[in-house]
Order: sequence, then C-alpha cells, then structure tokens
Amino acid sequence: MDLTQCLVFIWLICLITVDCLTFHLKPNQKKCLREEIHKNVLVTGEYELSDAPGQRTSLRVTDSKSHILYNKDEAKKGKFAFTTEEYDMFEVCFETKMPAGGHGGDREVFLNMKHGVEAKDYENCCTQILKTKNQSAQQVELNHFDANRLQV
Repeated sequence: MDLTQCLVFIWLICLITVDCLTFHLKPNQKKCLREEIHKNVLVTGEYELSDAPGQRTSLRVTDSKSHILYNKDEAKKGKFAFTTEEYDMFEVCFETKMPAGGHGGDREVFLNMKHGVEAKDYENCCTQILKTKNQSAQQVELNHFDANRLQV
C-alpha cells in the first residue's frame, strides 16, 4: 500500500464512525493507523490478534513527538487508555516479526477504539486510568460524578 492509498484509507476512517476495525497483517510487516485528537480527550482501545504460530507482534501507540503512550511486546489481546495533553496526531502501530526462514500466515487484527464521551466507560477503564494518572479512588468517583452531572 503506497502513501496515497494509506492517506485515503485514513481519511475514509475519519469520515465513517467505526465500532471495530479489522485488518490482516502479514509476517514481518508493520501497519499503522493515525488519528487527530483534540486536547484533554480520553482515548480507549481494545485489541485482539488471531493466533499465528512462530510470529511475535508488538503494539505501540505514540504521539507526533514520538512519546510512547502504550507499548506491548507479544501483543495478543488487551486494552489501553490515555488522555491527550494537547491537540495532536497519534499513531497506533502493529508490527509482526517472524524468525528468518520461517513461514506463516497472516494475522487478523481486531481494533476497537473510542474517544471522548463514548470512551468514558468508568466501569471498565477506571483501573487503567488510575495507574496512569496515580489518582485516588475518591478522585475517580468525583470525575464520574462530574461527568454524570454534566450530562443531565
């Protein structure tokens, strides 16, 4: 896929609301998705990769300044969350590695990302946010209360 096709693909993703994105990743290949997000926006993601014996896949989420927002070697299934500090472009990259001489099939990647109001699922992502921001449980409850109050 050349750069023009990649940009058109990203542009189409931005126009369409997608609950879950699925794509195939060949051995020794890297695929990245980019999205612009406004300042102070919560972003959550959930991913799962199909089994592929012998392949190792890493997942890395970075901002435009190459700050690592999430990194997972040997990614198979998981969740991530972060809050943007400023209006920025962030990138989600999956990369597979296969030992020299190895042969394997494609890995299917399922990625579900949410941001803003739709990402505010306090039941599932509070624990992860607590770890990243070192907030107390009381602070999370206050945030939950404030979000509910603003929606009324």
